[in-house]
Amino acid sequence: MKEKYNVVISERQAVPRSKRMREAGQSASSAAVLVSGSSDTNNGGNGHTHTNLADLERIGLDTEGYQTIRVGNLDEETGEVIVTHEKVKAGYADKAAMADKADYADKAGISHDLDQDSPVNERFLNKTKADQTKYHLGVGGLTSKDLIQANNGLVIRKQEIVEEPVPMSMSLTSYGDHLTEETEDSLIEEINTVSPGSAATLGELTNVADDADDTSETNDILVRNAGTEEWSVNSTLLSQVSQLMTKVFPFTLNLSGGGTYEKGSVQTVTLSWTYDRSIESQTVNNEALDTTVRSKQYPGVTTDTEYTLNAISGGQSYTKSVAAKFRLKKYYGVSPNKTITNEEILTLTSAWAERPQASTIFNCTGGKYPYYILPTSITAGIQFWIGGLRNTDWTEETKSITNAYGYTENYTIYRLNNTQTGVLNIEIR
Repeated sequence: MKEKYNVVISERQAVPRSKRMREAGQSASSAAVLVSGSSDTNNGGNGHTHTNLADLERIGLDTEGYQTIRVGNLDEETGEVIVTHEKVKAGYADKAAMADKADYADKAGISHDLDQDSPVNERFLNKTKADQTKYHLGVGGLTSKDLIQANNGLVIRKQEIVEEPVPMSMSLTSYGDHLTEETEDSLIEEINTVSPGSAATLGELTNVADDADDTSETNDILVRNAGTEEWSVNSTLLSQVSQLMTKVFPFTLNLSGGGTYEKGSVQTVTLSWTYDRSIESQTVNNEALDTTVRSKQYPGVTTDTEYTLNAISGGQSYTKSVAAKFRLKKYYGVSPNKTITNEEILTLTSAWAERPQASTIFNCTGGKYPYYILPTSITAGIQFWIGGLRNTDWTEETKSITNAYGYTENYTIYRLNNTQTGVLNIEIR
């Protein structure tokens, strides 16, 4: 026989698991299970059904007593459905209530940090809403669009010079509406003042000339005037002392390098120099060099070149020069032959081609001719003197001679007409 049942649906207010939420008076949403159906004596009363049975069957509990829900996910590689039981994501706020469980101690702290009542909020000032602190706050600068309130007073410090001390009320007047004093002495202004008769600069001292504060193009010194307590500016004394020191202790510059080289040669000229004191700048042939440099090389030099070193020390300029000079040589000696070849000439004694008032020794022992060979360009008016008497018994020949560096020049070859058998001292004038 069929039996009917009266189903009583009891709806209870859900209570959060979190103790903190319960104390705050918050509640979870209500839940109810709807049951309906009928039964007869043959089915043992199992004929009733749940309208949300499929959802209920997904809900369970894990071994720790936490609610879980069955979740199915499709494995894209295998095509199989992977079923897992996930803890219900009630949010960290609920888990915070489980902080007494060791597994959730860390998460409880995280959730509480996110809470409005978190103690973290007491450690920082909020920049998205009004906030306050009872501790000293230091800032690098402060710009305010609204009124700044200082309930216990405001101290303003500024270094300035005033003619005389002024009352607080008067000093505030000059600021107009920028400063507001709500009660007497709530705004304290600390100013370093300079009283009348005192001075902050040399020119303001009563016994110092006013122009002591003026800009000067020279290095000046203050001099106390003789017989007075007055001080004045002297623009020349320092310069005079500097000039005197320069005369007593002159600047020393040593420069070496350059020299005399034979025409046709290619030379590397090396300059070296020293100073006896520091310098501000230096140049060689107007080329600026670092003040620590003390040598410089110039390769591939083939013509006469002058090198000028200029140094600035103590505002004074000091200059020194050396040069690379290229010259021809003269040749002299003896030979048993009436004529002499280019190669033989280069084997004779040589010196730089000049016209000195000097004597030259020729050893003609065994019967030889004295030879004296000069660049044609310097032979005009030449004279030969032997034993204090002028001797004109000479043969001369002009010939192109090429030196050891391949340079060719016209030379005049002088030879005595007769062989000599002894040592002759011949003076060339």
